[in-house]
Amino acid sequence: MNLSPEYDIELEAMLARLGATPGIGPSLLTGFWPMTGSAYADGLMVVGRAVNGWIDNITAPELANATARAQLRASMRRTAEGDGQCPMRWVTDAWGRRGGYSTATSAFWRHIRTVLAAIDPASAGDPQWSSRLTWTNLAKIAPAGGGNPGGPLLQVQREMGPALLAREIAEWNPSRILVLTGRWWFEPFAERLGLVVDWRDGLIEGVADDGHRRWAIAGHPQGKPSRMHAEVISAFG
Repeated sequence: MNLSPEYDIELEAMLARLGATPGIGPSLLTGFWPMTGSAYADGLMVVGRAVNGWIDNITAPELANATARAQLRASMRRTAEGDGQCPMRWVTDAWGRRGGYSTATSAFWRHIRTVLAAIDPASAGDPQWSSRLTWTNLAKIAPAGGGNPGGPLLQVQREMGPALLAREIAEWNPSRILVLTGRWWFEPFAERLGLVVDWRDGLIEGVADDGHRRWAIAGHPQGKPSRMHAEVISAFG
């Protein structure tokens, strides 16, 4: 389920564009390569905004250096596809962890687990339930210290990121896509993908069907009422 060399070429083009763009910051950035679980079978893709406190770092000036970009891409790919274990196992390994980060405290991952259990009932009894997912983010480069990208860092990724997302979808062929970014973040991607979205007010901000899969677009579940689970599940039909 590894992404193709063509994906790597497109990612390099975006990184090179970032390296040639004035005002990219902050000074330390982190890179994200999408992940697919070992038990994923054309099921649920989850889309977020950007990672926080992730693993593979690069400085903004280094983005202008082809060797540094190649090293970053190789490191990102090892993190996501790397050592023979399920790439998505980190979610369940960190579930309820004492000391350090616990995914059980994350509204994002709790929501995903609830939705997955409804649309893939077998996952409810699977201790490695996250292995059934594929996970990506709209922004592949984000501030290493946390928070979402903004300014030129976001603008370049809004322009070139949709092609990366389109390739991820084409190669992984999910039957459902759960976008937990909110409309403001996702609408430019939807437009560039040619995706016709029924935008709505409420917890579900948009739904779409591209003829191959169903999409549900909502905001980040942090602080949202528990009925958001049911509304997302209903949006998938």
